[in-house]
Amino acid sequence: AFKALQPDIKVIAPWRDSAFLEKFAGGRNSLLEYASQQGIPVTSTKSKPWSMDENLAHCSYEAGILEDPN
Repeated sequence: AFKALQPDIKVIAPWRDSAFLEKFAGGRNSLLEYASQQGIPVTSTKSKPWSMDENLAHCSYEAGILEDPN
């Protein structure tokens, strides 16, 4: 849908980038460690790893424990 409104928009999709995937192979924990090392404030922690992502349409909650209840 966004391409119809802005055909030349550049989409940045880190989870499709092999260099990003290699650097953060540990997933969310690797990202949290990186944020800590770089002094980047985040609300997630290793003991509470979920995140809330907002956009114009809705708000979603994500984390391994929420996505895989088994």
